[in-house]
Amino acid sequence: MVASPSRRSLFREGFLSDFDVGAASGFNLSIAPDTPLYGWQGLNMLRGENTPVQATEPKGSAYHRFFDLTPSRPPPESVMESYDNLLDLLDQRNDDRVAELCQQAFDAFADATASRSSPGDAAAAEERSLRLSHAERLFGAARELMSVGQESVTSSAPELPILNVLEAHAHLEGSRTSGVAINEALLCLARAARCDPDTFYRLSQARRNEGAERSLATYFGDYRDGRSGNLERQMLQYVQATTDSSDLESLLLQAYCAWMLGDSQRASRALNEAEKTLRERAADRSSENWNGLVAALRYAL
Repeated sequence: MVASPSRRSLFREGFLSDFDVGAASGFNLSIAPDTPLYGWQGLNMLRGENTPVQATEPKGSAYHRFFDLTPSRPPPESVMESYDNLLDLLDQRNDDRVAELCQQAFDAFADATASRSSPGDAAAAEERSLRLSHAERLFGAARELMSVGQESVTSSAPELPILNVLEAHAHLEGSRTSGVAINEALLCLARAARCDPDTFYRLSQARRNEGAERSLATYFGDYRDGRSGNLERQMLQYVQATTDSSDLESLLLQAYCAWMLGDSQRASRALNEAEKTLRERAADRSSENWNGLVAALRYAL
């Protein structure tokens, strides 16, 4: 054999070069950039049958392949058939978690208010305080989960207003007549009014055994025969503590507690004074939280 003078050979002299072998076999033409994927029809050239078009689709996304991860198994068809899409499944799980947290919070609050603490029993008072703190944390967790911005979650959570009301009572029960506790409780009540302006009106109806709403007393652990001694004692205590106070927060709390006790005259007087103070503070933006609360309580009277 004679070596081709135009190409440098990978073989020793006297043999065909690698280019000559590729040209003779059709390999050079098969790998040329302008050659179609399956080669030129009618030509005797190499043709790859296992092309990328025919290759098996790799499992998982590029992320899984890059990190050599095994894709998780898809949900069973029986599960996916009951949901239109993954958002419905996520919303349902959020709703289930909200309901679970709400029930845990209600149970913890009822457990903390099941008995009246004795003034001289420090151990019992400490235990009661721990239970109330646990209930407050659960109220906060449930409230945060219902406030994530998912419309389907908040609209399917009618417990949100009553959750805020009970959180207010947990603050009041945990810190007797503390200024911080009063402010935190009022913020909770204001949130309840923002969630649903009819919250206190419906609670008034429930107290008179009207409507479908549960009365507030039923959430207390010592509820018996339509009444809760702990709720009435708590409300009476704060009415007495705020009677001689003229600051806005005290007037608002006095109005709420008097309304809860059924003393509409005292509640109305306190609301009148609170509204007067709010008008005087019209330029103070920090007072905007209380306008909705005043309106909701006024509507409930």
